[in-house]
Amino acid sequence: MNEMEARRYRILGVLGKGGFGKVYRASLEGPEGFYKDVAIKLLRDSDVPESTLQRFRDEARILGLVRDRAILSVDPPTRLGGRWAVVMEYVDGVSAARLMRLQPMPPPVALEVIQEVARALDKVYRHPGPDGAQLHLIHRDIKPGNIQVTPSGEVKLLDFGIARAKFAQREAETTRHIGGTFGYIAPERLSGFEGPEGDVYSLGVVLHVLITGDKPTRPGQFAPRRHYVERTPHVLMVLEFAKAMMR
Repeated sequence: MNEMEARRYRILGVLGKGGFGKVYRASLEGPEGFYKDVAIKLLRDSDVPESTLQRFRDEARILGLVRDRAILSVDPPTRLGGRWAVVMEYVDGVSAARLMRLQPMPPPVALEVIQEVARALDKVYRHPGPDGAQLHLIHRDIKPGNIQVTPSGEVKLLDFGIARAKFAQREAETTRHIGGTFGYIAPERLSGFEGPEGDVYSLGVVLHVLITGDKPTRPGQFAPRRHYVERTPHVLMVLEFAKAMMR
């Protein structure tokens, strides 16, 4: 970062990293003792392909269009130290994946988490876009690692890096391949069908994983995708299992 940016942001640590770059925890500091914790998603290189930059902008635009307690608030993309960055809300919490590793969640707690994510997804899918039409936002990578739970019990849905939404006359998407995490991907997505039902299916798998601690089925080197599609349990079976656990 240059001198002016260094005075504004102070890096406190790394929250995560991926192929795009890194996410940092930072403090936003201003006059009269102003202080605010933020997260900064910073692209790896200053000179990135236009397609990568467009996906980066689309993710920020998607998050900027919606307002919900379970969705991170973001600022417009900017350049920090010559690299593209997005400054967003910092969430002090742990992922559902980490909580699950400690022990399976009690079914009522797991249901509350899933219901909060489902409510947020329903809202953002119906949310109007810039042209007034429904945004038709689908997340496409629902999994325990992308669900954050704060000490006060708030639930946040993270990482819209491969989300898809309709912007006016074009469809914005942060990737054109299947994407997502095997084991949580709806079978129809492997055949090329995309829709909100895929997110609902993924939520059902997450619910099953949270309350049982079992890892979802995933294709390995000896299991072709066809086998994965045939063996993946129906989401209604997962929900019925959850209800039975609560009786």
